[in-house]
Amino acid sequence: MIQRLRFYQIPWSHYCDKVRWALDLKEIPYELINYNPFGKTKGLERAPKTMPKLMPMLEDPNNKDDNQFQYDSTPILIYLNTQYPRSSISLFPSSSEQHEQVIDICLRLDSTLGLYARRIAYVQILNESPNILSLVLREKFSWANNPDTIRSRL
Repeated sequence: MIQRLRFYQIPWSHYCDKVRWALDLKEIPYELINYNPFGKTKGLERAPKTMPKLMPMLEDPNNKDDNQFQYDSTPILIYLNTQYPRSSISLFPSSSEQHEQVIDICLRLDSTLGLYARRIAYVQILNESPNILSLVLREKFSWANNPDTIRSRL
């Protein structure tokens, strides 16, 4: 029986959604851990010190090699498809040419459309509810205590 994977996420991130959906589709058991960008996140102390703390991040205790941690959504999907193959459920086409095309498209969308979509969503949310940013930043930045100041910085 496999141990549950640990999936570190930012709950509202579409990159994290992509990995969560893949884990669910492949029926891989996992524990969901919300990443705290302004403090410590339990479990991440096990990650290699040289590894960037980019979310999403996956910790696989079943992998006995030195690479138990994977990060970034598309590389995580590739890892899951390789480490947890199920003949009936694959995240990518079986043709190697199509497989590479899908990965190329994913990487291109991650670095273009994904960034723009995230920015639009964040600006919209912050314009509608600037107090959300205040809750996150007010301890580090005095200007974050005032919603009008937050709006002026968007």
